Amino acid sequence: MPYNEVIEEKIERIIGRWKNIEKKKMFGGICYLINGNIGFGIYQDYLIVKTGMDVADKKLKEKNVKRFDVT
Repeated sequence: MPYNEVIEEKIERIIGRWKNIEKKKMFGGICYLINGNIGFGIYQDYLIVKTGMDVADKKLKEKNVKRFDVT
């Protein structure tokens, strides 16, 4: 399944003026690298966001949030 291009368009509008962003195809979707490091991306219909463990622990308790796993 290809990644959701509607999400991609929304991201592009938000980050249009950001510096040091590189868009790269990864995991069958798109990842956005910030200074060479993955910051966020799209996989199928999911927005993927890399966070620290403290934020992840809080967010994973929310209804529509889950750990990213392509297996």
